[in-house]
Amino acid sequence: MNSYYDIFHLGSIGWIGVVSTDIGLTRSVLPMGNFDAVLKSLQPQVLNAEYAPGFFSGLEYRLENYFAGKSFDLYDKIDLRGAPLFFKAAWEKCRTIPLGETRSYSWLAEQSRNVKAVRAVGQAMARNPLPIIVPCHRVIGKNGSLTGFAGTIPLKQKILELEQQISSGM
Repeated sequence: MNSYYDIFHLGSIGWIGVVSTDIGLTRSVLPMGNFDAVLKSLQPQVLNAEYAPGFFSGLEYRLENYFAGKSFDLYDKIDLRGAPLFFKAAWEKCRTIPLGETRSYSWLAEQSRNVKAVRAVGQAMARNPLPIIVPCHRVIGKNGSLTGFAGTIPLKQKILELEQQISSGM
């Protein structure tokens, strides 16, 4: 199966990288300060992938619009083969959280058909291979606190505010 990757610059947001198979996206990273940091973060997925500048031009354009607060359409096909079944279920349910809204880890555990699996949901979100595409930033503590994000809490807050701006303009 073929695998491809690209790393692109989104203005003031920074550098983002994505990896995909022929089936769908397998890895993305949150915005970083430079190309090399993104490349390092995408390891080892890029070792057997073809560097394909422009291959993801549609996604690049949509991410640029997303981070500019203009629009939202990141429902790309994803390829989660090899991930634990519970994690896949949690990630798929996470993708159903509407733009500009949040849900708790316990809500996500209930939706993943295991009400007692709140910690497992937290582990799934912590190991999310597709941040932004699988919007783990929309998952918050039961008390409304912004916890458990692979980026920084201020970045989580910024992304949530951006999404509220986009959804209020829709």
